[in-house]
Amino acid sequence: QVTIAGDGRYELDETFVLLLANPFGAVLATEFATATIVNDDVAPVVAVISGGDASEGGTSSTFIVERTVNTLGQTTVELAFSGVATLGIDYTVTVAGASWNPITQELTFSDGATAATVTITPVDDATPEGAESIALGLLAGPLHQLGASSSATITIHDNDENLPGLLIGDATVVEGDRGGFFVTIPITLTVPSTEPISVLVRTVEGTATAGEDFRQYVGTITFDPGVTTYELKIRVLNDRLREADETFTVELSNADGAAIVDDVGVVTIIDNERALTASSLGTTAASPVRLSALTDARTAAIDYWAARGFDPVAFERLRISVTDLPSRLLALSSGHTVQVDAIGAGWGWSTTHLRVMLIHELGHLLGLTHTEDATVMHGVLVLRLAPHPVGIRAL
Repeated sequence: QVTIAGDGRYELDETFVLLLANPFGAVLATEFATATIVNDDVAPVVAVISGGDASEGGTSSTFIVERTVNTLGQTTVELAFSGVATLGIDYTVTVAGASWNPITQELTFSDGATAATVTITPVDDATPEGAESIALGLLAGPLHQLGASSSATITIHDNDENLPGLLIGDATVVEGDRGGFFVTIPITLTVPSTEPISVLVRTVEGTATAGEDFRQYVGTITFDPGVTTYELKIRVLNDRLREADETFTVELSNADGAAIVDDVGVVTIIDNERALTASSLGTTAASPVRLSALTDARTAAIDYWAARGFDPVAFERLRISVTDLPSRLLALSSGHTVQVDAIGAGWGWSTTHLRVMLIHELGHLLGLTHTEDATVMHGVLVLRLAPHPVGIRAL
């Protein structure tokens, strides 16, 4: 006879094995038997309630997770956080009354514990984002049951909604040969303010190097009352080096009177040593390039290089896209792609000029430089773009 020790803890059915060995005067027909201890205790019931809303820079809030019916032994419950607000970015979590594993998001009640307090503390950031919800759900498990309230919600109220938002834009420019020029980066407010607003601005190197590719800048700019746009001027330094396109960033910080919504602007410097540019911008409205004209120019450009001994297979992956290229940029090749400015820097495209441009760009895709073909890969091409003449430079 085996005596079973009873307890009040809810647990899964359990088994033990009785082994028989070393028989005397008999042969074992069965060497072991398995006994099952069937659980006869009631399962703990877990539920959650919300303690009210929270606010940035102000009040925290709580979820109360309760364990009732049976509080003997340990009970582990997995929590699931969801909603618009993001854990670790918009709020943090601390727990009292139970042990908390932030990695597995499991809450463990010790023997006799009946309630755990999950405190939600909003992160006080400077981003206007409106009210954000946090939903806490209790997940089902084999050793507990869910109560009538297995989920609850808290709302975090933003304290930045009444502040204007600060945003910085991006910019793309084409490098020159000598000296330098200024690139304009727009910094804007979402709404005008009745008070002055200031923000710290600084440039940060990327692939572009301060002192070689651009002039370093650090300073505080101020928006006067009612002003919503500030044009920041950063000097770009020219050179005659053939290099990849380069970038640097302009970053906003330490805003006074506004909330920074977008804090990083990216400035891209396109290397003019491999770019096809117009010597000036067109002064009249130009129509976008026609697809049929571009298709004919593509065929003519491939035929041009095939007649000079290059295998047309090199252009099987050729992709031509029509886009809005910055400033005086007419075309730009990279890999197997040629980007073509839709309106030819404001001058428009004729059939002849499209062909010359694509012959030149396909030459770059073949690996040719401006000194390897004196006809179409020469560093300076002078074309007449409708409706007025304009010099095109392939630098």
